[in-house]
Amino acid sequence: MEALKHRKIKSGAQYEHLFPSANLKDETVKKGASVYDTVKFIPKVVRETLPQTEGISKMLRGNTLSETCKNIWDFVYHHINYNKDEDGTEQIRSPARTWHDRSRGVDCDCYTVFISSILSNLKIPHTLRIAKYRKDYFQHIYPIVHKTNGKYITIDCVVDYFNYEEPYTEIKDKTMDLQYLSGIENSESEFGNSEDESLGKKKGKGKLKDLLKKGLHIANRANPATLLLRNGLLASMKLNIMKVGQRLKYAYMSDEQAKQKGVDTAKFQHLKTIKDKLEKIFYGAGGKPENLKKAILTGKGNKKGKHDVDGLGDFEYDTNLGDMNEATPLPQLLGDEMYRSENAETLGALGEPVTAASITAATGAIASIAALLKKIGNIFPKNDKEDESAKDFQTTDKDTDPNNVQKEIEQNKDEIVKMDASTKKVDTSTDDSSGSGDDSTKQGFWDKNKKWIKPTAIGVTGLGLLYLGYRAITGHKEENHPKQLSGTKNKKHPKKEPVALM
Repeated sequence: MEALKHRKIKSGAQYEHLFPSANLKDETVKKGASVYDTVKFIPKVVRETLPQTEGISKMLRGNTLSETCKNIWDFVYHHINYNKDEDGTEQIRSPARTWHDRSRGVDCDCYTVFISSILSNLKIPHTLRIAKYRKDYFQHIYPIVHKTNGKYITIDCVVDYFNYEEPYTEIKDKTMDLQYLSGIENSESEFGNSEDESLGKKKGKGKLKDLLKKGLHIANRANPATLLLRNGLLASMKLNIMKVGQRLKYAYMSDEQAKQKGVDTAKFQHLKTIKDKLEKIFYGAGGKPENLKKAILTGKGNKKGKHDVDGLGDFEYDTNLGDMNEATPLPQLLGDEMYRSENAETLGALGEPVTAASITAATGAIASIAALLKKIGNIFPKNDKEDESAKDFQTTDKDTDPNNVQKEIEQNKDEIVKMDASTKKVDTSTDDSSGSGDDSTKQGFWDKNKKWIKPTAIGVTGLGLLYLGYRAITGHKEENHPKQLSGTKNKKHPKKEPVALM
């Protein structure tokens, strides 16, 4: 996949101050590398060079997700020329090096690093996509940004049109992990000493900490205790338990938006720190932070439907919440997409988690966040207390008292018991098509597990350590590469040498 024409790019001199100087050193990372090595290497480059696009990221931020993506495409397309890599090499440039080489031109790998770095700085979830075009090997890579309606935006600066995707014969995607870029998959070095030298690997202690975070996240995906915790956090955000959601939503504003609204700068930074803390708790419990964000912005704490946050125009307030409460089944409260996203590993094995039990499991974490929010106070100016946004921070001790959560659950206990009784464990080991199975013997998730949920929670850290031990013993498994397309020869494409251009 190559550009159809050589572009006459803009000078870009007015943006020079936004990029650091490139050190102009070429480092061969791994000889005989495959496209899979390149795809794995790109997130590592993005991770280590994020500060290089911090300045330009702020300038390209738009009012909506689509506008932001369009701004990014326009900037890269009109300021950085295209030039195919030298034969036998994949030249993976840092953003600073790409900017330095913009007149000569760069290949799709460097476009991808540059764009992914900007998206990461803007906290926009995205995916790296590699594609085949009627050949038996992958030829192209570019970022895509998923929207909440199932569609996505293509940011491919090799082609001449924004949001255009060249028809492909096969694709493979790799999601960029924004919350834990330092703990990405395949943390062990696959690129030899030159990568350690050129990208500045973290010291042993830092790598162990990063791997532990990733290990906990993976291990806790199917842990019943943490399953309750993350479902409880999502349900609490949806129902605006302890008024946390209505205050945390403002943490997703950009610094520029906060400034325009006259928000207290120091308090706003504290608010974002608290939001990050909750996201880390959620991630550590095996959750996907984008789901937590969605629950906050579509929950009862955001009834006005005015997010005032860049790039989130696709999130709409959930008008179906209505009279939903702690007795509402989780699939109905969270929505099928979010529910399945967080419960896929346990569906059919443990039964459906009960909303009330989940909220109870998360009450401690929510109470801690509520206490931190109370210390911050109102982030909006005192003279704007009548403003709707300022009212979101006008809470009472009763609003944020965790005991009141349990009182509400107690008040709804009849409805909750009714819902719990209807929750059955799904037997996936046999297929009883005769319908003779005895459903009365199947218990709800909470009834079956309530005696050991708390002891299991204590062992969560132990699971992370077991994961580390497992990785140390078994080593690194080979990745299963996709099979060749039907009807094509099983011919390998000549391998290239990824070269880090810093």
